[in-house]
Amino acid sequence: MKILLFRPPITLYPSDKLYIRTPLGLCYVAAYLEQLGHLVKIVDCVVSGWRHPRKISKYSEEFIYIGPRDNELIREVENFQPDVVGISCIASMYDDSLHHLSGLVKKVDKGIKVLAGGPHPSALVREILSNTNIDYVVIGEGEQTTGELLRRLENGIPISNIDGFAFRNGKELVVNPRRNFIEDLDSLPFPARHLLPMEEYFKVSRLASDFGARGKFPSTNMVTSRGCPGNCIFCTVPRIWGYRWRARSAENVVEEIKFLIDNYGVKEIQIEDDNMTVDKRRTENICRKIIENNLKIDWCCPNGVSINTLTPELIEIMRKAGCTGLAFGIEHGDPEMRANTVGKPIDTIKIESIIKACKDFGIWAHGFFVMGLPGENRKTFNKTMELINTLDLDSISLFLALPLPGSELYEIAVKKGVISNPKRFFFDLRNSIPPRYSLTECLSPKELFRLQLEGYKEFMLNKIRTRLNLKSMPKKSWATILMYRDLLQKKDV
Repeated sequence: MKILLFRPPITLYPSDKLYIRTPLGLCYVAAYLEQLGHLVKIVDCVVSGWRHPRKISKYSEEFIYIGPRDNELIREVENFQPDVVGISCIASMYDDSLHHLSGLVKKVDKGIKVLAGGPHPSALVREILSNTNIDYVVIGEGEQTTGELLRRLENGIPISNIDGFAFRNGKELVVNPRRNFIEDLDSLPFPARHLLPMEEYFKVSRLASDFGARGKFPSTNMVTSRGCPGNCIFCTVPRIWGYRWRARSAENVVEEIKFLIDNYGVKEIQIEDDNMTVDKRRTENICRKIIENNLKIDWCCPNGVSINTLTPELIEIMRKAGCTGLAFGIEHGDPEMRANTVGKPIDTIKIESIIKACKDFGIWAHGFFVMGLPGENRKTFNKTMELINTLDLDSISLFLALPLPGSELYEIAVKKGVISNPKRFFFDLRNSIPPRYSLTECLSPKELFRLQLEGYKEFMLNKIRTRLNLKSMPKKSWATILMYRDLLQKKDV
């Protein structure tokens, strides 16, 4: 069969930074389907449209549209003549793009089956299928479910009992049980990067900022594991990858690194696992094999690694194997909120020792922190700033708590009445600065915004007062300074 896979266009606020990486989820599905003998094409609307952004107006605000025009999208469908179109929706803020693109596909031919997948459709299956332009939803991992769907469609076999799958049966919405997760990740082929214009990703990656990246090009992304054993209140990872952590072997990971070096000349990799270092022995094996094979590669973990999985000895070998930057989900300065509200019990002494080890071995340390969680007040926020100023972090992200569909926080927000208009709420997720809502009765959106700005200012002033050495700063980390500059220039509300 012929299947056309789309990453749909995106809409940004004018002040947003453009960040584009290869759509690995689509690439894994494409590679799996090719292995089964299907003809596959990937259209990444974002990378095809990044050179020609357009201004649009929506909800009486001005935005930047990144992607082809409607007539160009229609032409893609007409020229390829697919049996099935798959549309990835990795974030709720792109809900409108998913629905708009599905309508364009049906405009070409109502007989084309439209399949939606990704975190957002997996979390809101019934809401997505309420759009009659979308025929099916893949829930969770997409490879095996999509492969089974195509096999049944091709052979005229009923699709009603496919696990990890949802569809409409007349007016009834059928949501089948989740499929068992893929245990042997080594059995999956490497992502189908050959279906993408990789040179375009290499060009646009120069505009991106990764915590701890040294700015070596070409650079690209990869994943070495799926799932996370954590239970954070704001996390949607279990909707796709589950709570149980599954990993590729060290041999398989290093083979892909070699492949990227040999075929694309890659010099820097962003490892986008939700938690790469769960298995200390595997992490050590990956590092030793990189060293033994004399692979000249820099890599960082911008999505974050768990502090509880690290030791100074592991950090040392990671640095020897080319690790230049690690991001840590520290989340909060109040140990009680960190453990009981966030769901991430990390000892403060452990945090301090791991950040120190990063500095001792020359690894850029970035901290993720969340503010505005239920129960947050000025006193608890001050504890976060006290911890930030105690740690020797190179950079921080001070996020407003976002209730994303599929997370426990989303359910809390719905109960609190914070989300009254989901469509508008999903659109507003594009930019939480200034915030439009609050999940804590103690602080209004206006107060949260002021605290956020105060926090960034305090961090930067503390860095300037203490040890900021501009000459030795990794080249690409200047983007972090510029990010803070943009934040500090934002006007109060």
